[in-house]
Amino acid sequence: MSDEIEAALRRAIDREKKARQYAESLVEERTESLRLAYEKLRNAEEQEFFDVLSKMPCAVLLAQVSGEISLANPAAAEILGFAQEADLIGLNWLRMVVDDEIDPLSEGVQEDAAILLRKGDGSFSAVHIIVGSSAFLGRPVRIIILHDVSEQRRLHHQLRYQATHDVLTGLPNRARLLERLSQHIASARLHGMGLSLFFIDLDKFKFINDSQGHAAGDLVLCEIAKRLQTLPLAGGTAARLGGDEFVVAVPTHCAMDRLQMAQAILAAILQPIQLERIDQIMGEALVLRNTLSMAQMRRHC
Repeated sequence: MSDEIEAALRRAIDREKKARQYAESLVEERTESLRLAYEKLRNAEEQEFFDVLSKMPCAVLLAQVSGEISLANPAAAEILGFAQEADLIGLNWLRMVVDDEIDPLSEGVQEDAAILLRKGDGSFSAVHIIVGSSAFLGRPVRIIILHDVSEQRRLHHQLRYQATHDVLTGLPNRARLLERLSQHIASARLHGMGLSLFFIDLDKFKFINDSQGHAAGDLVLCEIAKRLQTLPLAGGTAARLGGDEFVVAVPTHCAMDRLQMAQAILAAILQPIQLERIDQIMGEALVLRNTLSMAQMRRHC
């Protein structure tokens, strides 16, 4: 009798074991089915998002909070110097930032500032950015919209240069000289120094234009400008007022400094300038009209 009971118990245990194994396999199968369904849904959602992203004309990055790029559109790849958007996946866009005027992680529109990025091809781009926070596939992400402003910056600097420099000689013009004088005066007062101004006028310059032509006159002006730029200005400024008039502004400590600078100007301009038919010793045409110390300037300013 005991043998029959023991056999029945074994059969019951076997049935329970098989039932448990079946249940576990069923749960595993259902779990795998759910995982595959979730992955399919996730891939579909990601693909749908990517399709929308790819059609956007502006450059957009989808990145983790730490900076790793999860998605990028073709416009972003172009701005950042990569052949295709897939090359950006996994890269940390924050490591592309070379120098910034703003915090690249600050959210919102940054209209008046830009960040400088090192592109994939080794070149650099200045970009305005818009950063926003969102969630994608259950994870917090950053959406970064990029706008390349390199060309605008180049044009801005070019226009700024043209507005403040003489077109012919490249020296600062009258407007830039006035700006620099304000800076020089403030610096001289701060350091207890003087500021000397040397006004240079090329006498008989009209004779060169009339006898050699305006092209020769332009060469003379450019050569004078080049020589003035080689002077030891110690942070000072050489500028062209207009016509044949130049100004050299240089910080000085004493009368000896002013004398040495005057001699340096004379030595630079005394060298002959070779023209087609005549040699002009421009040093003879130099007129040092005045040299003002800081004390004298204060009386005139």
